[in-house]
Amino acid sequence: MFRHFTMRIYLISIIAFILMSCNTNYSPNLSVTQKSNQSKLYTLTENGIILRAGPGEQYEKIINEKASQIIKDTEYAEVDKSVLVNVEEVNQQWSKIRVVRPDWLTDSHVGWVQTKYLIDPENVPKPATIPRKLNIFNNINVMRQKLSGNDIGNLHDWINDDLGYMSATDYYRFGNSNIQNGMYNDLAYYLESENENYVETLSLVLNIFNDAEEKLAMEKFNQIAEKTFFSLGIKAPPGLRMAILNKKEFSNKGNMFNTELILKKSKIDTWELTISAK
Repeated sequence: MFRHFTMRIYLISIIAFILMSCNTNYSPNLSVTQKSNQSKLYTLTENGIILRAGPGEQYEKIINEKASQIIKDTEYAEVDKSVLVNVEEVNQQWSKIRVVRPDWLTDSHVGWVQTKYLIDPENVPKPATIPRKLNIFNNINVMRQKLSGNDIGNLHDWINDDLGYMSATDYYRFGNSNIQNGMYNDLAYYLESENENYVETLSLVLNIFNDAEEKLAMEKFNQIAEKTFFSLGIKAPPGLRMAILNKKEFSNKGNMFNTELILKKSKIDTWELTISAK
């Protein structure tokens, strides 16, 4: 499923399980560089590990050229717990890896990381199944059905997309298109979790492509936000409605769930309302 403009691809976070191939007699303490020709796969133990041009911290960080062009700033190539990689060489306590999954990172994400961050994916602890306090977040199909009745489209199946579990609507376009770029303002729902048995976060996302209709877009965003809380059988936190209509970021922590409204600015404005179930 195409992952839309926000959420995980918004900052080009590199996500998916990292697997690496390694020699059967592979040792993290090799004193000479060795080529790896095995196909055993591994994942990483940490997030945000920057790739380097050589086996040591004295080597330059590798720049993520595509991401840097998009955000108009220097973005370094990183790997985390969610990508799949091959090991191409090892040198003492460092390994040269290449991302193989997602495959669109294969050419850009090649570099050295400390071997201590590599782990067999079979040894990765499984997320604990802890039901959410809000029962509807534990009833995924019921939640999808209720939200699908809010006039912006149906939520697709609950699937494992290598980043975790998720369901999303297609983007619902409304209003008039931008005269210059032909794009419409649009809305979408996302349900996401690390565990297949419950939803951890629900996000309502608004992309404003036609800023001439920004006011109407925020009103529509507020309307769907109100329907969202009603569908879930919970009350919206005080101040959220005015925050949306006044284009102000917002945060509220409750006993059962947290609510956050944030603005992500790039070539367009993207508003994201997230309800996180405890």
